[in-house]
Amino acid sequence: MAAFVRLVCLLTLLGTPGLSMAQGLKFSSDFDAGLEKAKKESKLVIVHFTQKNSPGCASLIKNVFSNVDGMAIAKKYYTLRVSTEDAKGGETFQKFGVSTTPTVMILSPAGEELVQATIPTLNEFNAMLDNAVELQAGLDTLSKTKKENAAGMSAALKKIGSVPSNRARTVLRQHAEDDALPESTRRVALDGLGRQKEAAGDLVWFLDSKSVGLRTIAFNQIKAMGPQAMPALLDGLNGFNADQRTNCFLLAYPHTKNAKIARDANFWKTAKSEQRDDARKAWIDWWAKNKPDGN
Repeated sequence: MAAFVRLVCLLTLLGTPGLSMAQGLKFSSDFDAGLEKAKKESKLVIVHFTQKNSPGCASLIKNVFSNVDGMAIAKKYYTLRVSTEDAKGGETFQKFGVSTTPTVMILSPAGEELVQATIPTLNEFNAMLDNAVELQAGLDTLSKTKKENAAGMSAALKKIGSVPSNRARTVLRQHAEDDALPESTRRVALDGLGRQKEAAGDLVWFLDSKSVGLRTIAFNQIKAMGPQAMPALLDGLNGFNADQRTNCFLLAYPHTKNAKIARDANFWKTAKSEQRDDARKAWIDWWAKNKPDGN
């Protein structure tokens, strides 16, 4: 009877909502061997960049890595841990430009960064897994699609543009800049680029595009970013092209509304470089003191 009661209690526990028997993730510290296996088996790679006595790392392990289905994840991913205490680990940190711990990065089977986050929550970590799969699928499709296939290229770029990551941002900009591609494909790439974080600096360089369509997309996307685009716009005022400088002024002025500091469109179009440089520095200083909170 006692054994039956224990069995009932166990079955009740397993079926209780909110409780799971998650196995958690198990990590290997052999980075090179893990990458080699991932490449052979076409698996993505989860990398946990860590350091000794890091409260953030301890929290990540307790609240995220211990609460996922490690067995299911192991079927699709290799999981590697890189520590600053290891000599080779320091080189790996530097290779991937990681300066903060804990950082979680998901790599392609070829060892290239797909997505990353600092101290992700459980929901954010699960989203990272989904985003990495989506991005890799888009990149795979793109690599197999000929440039002449505008519809196929556009579909792949649209999928890539749906994922927020530095890798996506780089690929999208490269294709938006490619004069050999149909303009319809370049527009899809530029539209995806505008949805990426901190992409204002990339978009500024399309403000003098010979294509009205590309120029309009860039202008509208920067406008939608609001004050957060100001640093990129103020940098753009230093550009060599008069159209670029003029468009940067038109986008930046509404956030300043101070003609004494911002000057006017004609100034940024025709003034000598020395005059523009002095005016731009004054505007940068003014913005640093007067920008809205959070920008």
